[in-house]
Amino acid sequence: MSRKIELLAPAKNLETGIAAIRHGADAVYIGAENFGARTAASNSMQDIEKLVQYAHQYNAKIYLTLNTLFYDHEIEMGIKTAFAAYEAGVDALIIQDFGLIEAGLPPLPLHASTQMHNYSLERVQFLEASGFSRAVLPREMSKIQISDIAKNTNIELEYFIHGALCVSYSGQCYMSAYLGGRSANRGNCAQPCRLPYDVLDDKMQIIDSQKHVLSLKDLNLEKHIPEILDAGVMSLKIEGRLKSIPYVTNIVSHYRKILDQIIENNSNYHKASTGKTIHSFVPNPNKTFNRGYTNLNFSGRVPQIYNPLSPKSLGEFIGIVTTQNRHSISIDTKQNFSNGDGLCYFDSKGNLQGFTVYKVEENTVFGDGIEACRVSSKIYRNKDVEFEKTLTNERTKRLISIDFQIDYKDFLKIKATDEEGHFVEYSSENKFEIANDTEKAQKTIEEQFSKTGDTIFSVNKIDFFNTEMPFVRISDLNKIRREILQLLLDERTKSYTREEPAKIQETVNYPEEIIEKSHNVLNKYSKTFLEKRGAKIISMSAELNNDFTNLPLMTTHHCLRFEYGHCEKYPNSSIQSDKSPAFLQLNQQFFKLKFDCKSCVMKIEANS
Repeated sequence: MSRKIELLAPAKNLETGIAAIRHGADAVYIGAENFGARTAASNSMQDIEKLVQYAHQYNAKIYLTLNTLFYDHEIEMGIKTAFAAYEAGVDALIIQDFGLIEAGLPPLPLHASTQMHNYSLERVQFLEASGFSRAVLPREMSKIQISDIAKNTNIELEYFIHGALCVSYSGQCYMSAYLGGRSANRGNCAQPCRLPYDVLDDKMQIIDSQKHVLSLKDLNLEKHIPEILDAGVMSLKIEGRLKSIPYVTNIVSHYRKILDQIIENNSNYHKASTGKTIHSFVPNPNKTFNRGYTNLNFSGRVPQIYNPLSPKSLGEFIGIVTTQNRHSISIDTKQNFSNGDGLCYFDSKGNLQGFTVYKVEENTVFGDGIEACRVSSKIYRNKDVEFEKTLTNERTKRLISIDFQIDYKDFLKIKATDEEGHFVEYSSENKFEIANDTEKAQKTIEEQFSKTGDTIFSVNKIDFFNTEMPFVRISDLNKIRREILQLLLDERTKSYTREEPAKIQETVNYPEEIIEKSHNVLNKYSKTFLEKRGAKIISMSAELNNDFTNLPLMTTHHCLRFEYGHCEKYPNSSIQSDKSPAFLQLNQQFFKLKFDCKSCVMKIEANS
């Protein structure tokens, strides 16, 4: 049986969501005015309803993010938001807090946010039994782990394929809340992972100074898409609810093309929505914001998943400097440049430097701030003027294929059928005379009915059922065509049905009997939900009173012992240091590194 495959895109707002759908997304996730895990990406319910109406034309889905932790006094508003989303036509809710279920959500499919820390088969099995339709898997999960979960559950699996990476396991990061009271679990992360740290050994001696050792590169799994699908994932997720429209259109278009080719060549898969996306440009992920790319751990542990020199966007690698003057450099590259391009490089101290091109002579570019560049430096372009113009002026369309069947016996009878089998039938109110020139009359009808204007439809073919043709004025044909297309659009909208929520299989015990601070139980409803399922609450969430004692501030698969060449299990020759990392220092604060080698994770704790 063919399995549906979903390309899931982020949306900061209505305009971004529409752009994502138009460029090929099968679904979009978006936040409301509150509780969406991104405080800078909130939207009115009116805008969400507009996005739903646009998406449903293509059978695309809209998921509302309610994936923060809730205090007791917020639960009622969270439930009201969920019901408002239900009335607006939203297709599913993405949640982090079990308390919402206990308080009473509307009958919508539930997706378990990666913030729920869905890191094991047992936890995903619990989610499935508890009525979740989908589990969003951690970015750190490998192909082997995904495959094991897929083989032992029937729940939908969603997995990140592109975008920024949190260094900590989602739902297990308290660094931002600890340092400045801004909770990552409540959508207000200050991103301390992007800051520079000193790396110290066990004697508090500096190994590395002011390095961005917790700043991961961006994820890019484009070369692993067939393996991800084969492992059992059905929803491929792009990160980026704070990203711009050009970024989203570029990345969505890139993966749409990849998926379309895979689906075309594999009958085991089919697209989750309808409509053919006709791109007016060639997408290129390297030309929009990125910190350099990594495959993370999908195929196993690999080194250099972080960039210690900078958390900023590098963009696209261009080439190597061959000559350098005071205001110009020559670059060994096949790329072309334009005035206004932004180029960057690392100076001799490892600092990222950038400049704007104001003059181009073949492979020589001129700019201010170029003095620190050296021969053999690597040059990156993080602003491509011509590509930005392309994205600004692009005219990508997403079209639904339709067929017309035209019959004439005094009255004109027309049937329009779309690619999914929805159809409408039209019969003219007035009789039409037989045309003197049948061939010309048929050609006129074909020409006018092949035009679809700015609708979502594209005409595949027009069939005629008799040899006689009526004489119909062009203005009347256009009016009839517009009426039929509107009727067909109304029929598509009317026939759209939301999926039912998954049924609770049985009330099973929570996989962990003892619940402590790291389980993020922040409200009485969540407490009750877990207690009904056999859990004993020892401690409520650390975020309830900002009490982070005896709690890792981060738990991460990114291991500095491994990166600095001191892991016995996975020898790494990329960085060789005589000393092994034991502490991090940020300004005057020290953090202790603990290494759980059995679980292959590093934990960062406050150094008391």
